[in-house]
Amino acid sequence: MKKEFEFVGFNSGDGEEFCFEVDRETFIKITGKEPEDFDYANGYWDEEGNFIPDKKSSLRLYPFHLFGYSGKMVKIKLIVEEIE
Repeated sequence: MKKEFEFVGFNSGDGEEFCFEVDRETFIKITGKEPEDFDYANGYWDEEGNFIPDKKSSLRLYPFHLFGYSGKMVKIKLIVEEIE
């Protein structure tokens, strides 16, 4: 089932964001940067309180990666389609 949405909304950046888990290639293509430790979906905290990412895991792509923290109106177009 395919759904298409288009809307305009205020980019509020309230800190309660959803995310998508994507592969490395997609992350770099969208963000224009190499991933940092906290971009990885999985990892663990060591005894000294440092986050050690599982660099084989997927990466988290948040709304701010798509349109920043602008505090401006943004136009969003989504096509949601399940793939096998």
